[in-house]
Amino acid sequence: MQARQEYDEPAGPHRPLDGDDGGAAGGEAARRGLAPGRSAAAARGWGLGGRLRGLGFGWLEVSFVVVVAAALGLRLWELSGRTMHYDEAIHVHFAFKLANSPGAALGWPWVFGSDYIHSAWMHGPFQIEMVAAIFTLLGDSDFTSRLGYALFGAGLVALPYFLRDQIGRRGAIIAAALLAVSPALLYFSRFGRNDIIMMFWAVGLFVLMWRYMGWGGGTAGAGDRWVGRHICLYLAAAVLAFMFATKETAYLLAAIFGVMLLAAALPELADWVRRRGALRLEGTPLAALLLLVTLTLPQWSASIGLIQGPLGLTLANPDPSTGDNVANADGSKGMTGAPAWEGGTVSFPLVDVPWPVHAVAVGVGLLVLLWLLRRSSGSILPHIRLSGGGAEGRMAGMVGLPLMSALACCWAVFRPYSALGAGGVALQIADVVMIVLSVAAAVVCARSGRFTARRAAAMALVPAGLAAVYSLLFTPALDVPGVVNAVLPGGATVPGAGDGLPVNYVVAAVMLLGTLAVSVAVGIWWLGRVWLICAAVFYIIWAALYTTLFTNLSGLFTGSWQGMGYWIAQQDVARGNQPWYYYFVGLSVYELLPLVFGIAGAVYFYRRRDGLGLALAAWAGLSLAAYTVAAEKMPWLLVNITAPFILLAAGFLGKLADDLPWRGILGRGGALTAALLVLTPLVAGMGVYLLLQYIDPERAFGAEHWLLVNITAPFILLAAGFL
Repeated sequence: MQARQEYDEPAGPHRPLDGDDGGAAGGEAARRGLAPGRSAAAARGWGLGGRLRGLGFGWLEVSFVVVVAAALGLRLWELSGRTMHYDEAIHVHFAFKLANSPGAALGWPWVFGSDYIHSAWMHGPFQIEMVAAIFTLLGDSDFTSRLGYALFGAGLVALPYFLRDQIGRRGAIIAAALLAVSPALLYFSRFGRNDIIMMFWAVGLFVLMWRYMGWGGGTAGAGDRWVGRHICLYLAAAVLAFMFATKETAYLLAAIFGVMLLAAALPELADWVRRRGALRLEGTPLAALLLLVTLTLPQWSASIGLIQGPLGLTLANPDPSTGDNVANADGSKGMTGAPAWEGGTVSFPLVDVPWPVHAVAVGVGLLVLLWLLRRSSGSILPHIRLSGGGAEGRMAGMVGLPLMSALACCWAVFRPYSALGAGGVALQIADVVMIVLSVAAAVVCARSGRFTARRAAAMALVPAGLAAVYSLLFTPALDVPGVVNAVLPGGATVPGAGDGLPVNYVVAAVMLLGTLAVSVAVGIWWLGRVWLICAAVFYIIWAALYTTLFTNLSGLFTGSWQGMGYWIAQQDVARGNQPWYYYFVGLSVYELLPLVFGIAGAVYFYRRRDGLGLALAAWAGLSLAAYTVAAEKMPWLLVNITAPFILLAAGFLGKLADDLPWRGILGRGGALTAALLVLTPLVAGMGVYLLLQYIDPERAFGAEHWLLVNITAPFILLAAGFL
């Protein structure tokens, strides 16, 4: 069964970007060289609308600017007026400490200090570093402590614009309006918790995935689709990195999106298994699923803690409140979610062989390399003719790339990490420079050899990996106490004697490195150079955030293992102590409109087999199910359910609005009908307000209320008689 690369777009209808009418008007516009839905007057730039469209700014864009500006105003109005919540105070405390702490070498990272080590109980580090940066730039106050969350909340309102071609222009503006005034989203956009930030990343990732799978709509050329798709992949990689550095609900979101993409890819996978078709590895649900899996697979390593009991290990230490926490060697409480420092140990090196054996090992490695070079063709290395133009460069590349890669790896293992903290700053800088020079030399060798990205990656990573494994197993390169003290955040106590690592930590390391190797292998096989760029974007952003811009190495451990391990341990605690139907109550009280129209939309889209509508329905339904099943239930988690329901409801309402005969409504005698359609909800809202004011015994029903009655009552009577 052969998998093939395919760049053709799936067939499907294309909706014009600017206008509701595609038919004859669009064809006439196309014959005259105009975009569908645009008149000649608009193309010539007559009037304000024409001038705005000349700048790529139509009435849809104007509407979005108005809605986003209103949303921003709602979020900034008296932002500092409310007393700090307990969780807000914790986040502000650590952000303030970070902003006012000194930096590392030469003051790095400059924008704020380095006095912050990520801890899983406060979720990801992004919000702490964001608020610290705002404090540094704008000063510290209650207003600035919440400013970042308000900006992300307003940014969330703008995201439906990028789905305008999928859910329709009216659906997009309805989604923006609902996101702007949603009680849950508005409240937590003015609240110092990272849930609203997570919703920005979540909707952004959904937009990027959907645009990646439908790039170009059938109108762009193959080259444009190729470039556009890969830009979506790079942006999605960045969003994933920020998402996993913001909050552990990223695991639930990644699982939900993964289930949705797998369900969409099943028909193609089934045809491939039955040899009825080839796999399309670009622009399909399967391709989006591969990106999600290959970039985040190592983050899931700690999920093995779910079955640690049958394994006889403690890979995710339980919370102390459960009574099952395994203490450290000195009797202190063990780190929740981290492997326990207990049980049998594995000593490194396994065998401390003498130097002649190392010389033999190096010689064997060189012989294997020479044997590969002598092969004129094969599946590992390309066919090389040892004469003719470019042969010397190819040969130098084949020899130099694996050797330089192995040298860089060995230098990293033996020098900086053999005695962490023992050398001076100058020596550590020299080590880093040496590693960078070795990597640069490997890159030069790869370019001189003119290898494909897949082949160059294999020729670099395999020798480097083998050199690292050999060094750790058969040489005294690993200083266990030094590495542990640098990588662990201080919650695990290293025993005084020996260089052994507990089996718990060995298993954790094998899981992390194994999943990383699998993800790299699959990613390179899938997209080669493009995937390597995606991986670089993801891991640079992720590592920079978790290590506070590379000033605290322990963030690599807490971010890759303890983040998930901690929240696995919290499932036995079940904080919040809420009933299973908690979110059903919250939705019915605060988000009734998205709930009702979202359910109606799910039925509507199912009957019409609408792909985007079904995806939104699945996202909303799976989110409600996941957070209902999760043991910890908190009010701020409601935003994770509300946002997909709003998009689903807006898509449904947009379809209904598109189906209305607007030309007839706005024609002769239709102005009053249009006014009634627009003003009736406002009048109904005024009626509800008046009712609440009237039944409140502590409020006087004053003159302003009687004025509203005199405005509302005639309008209601007029509407009833007209309709």
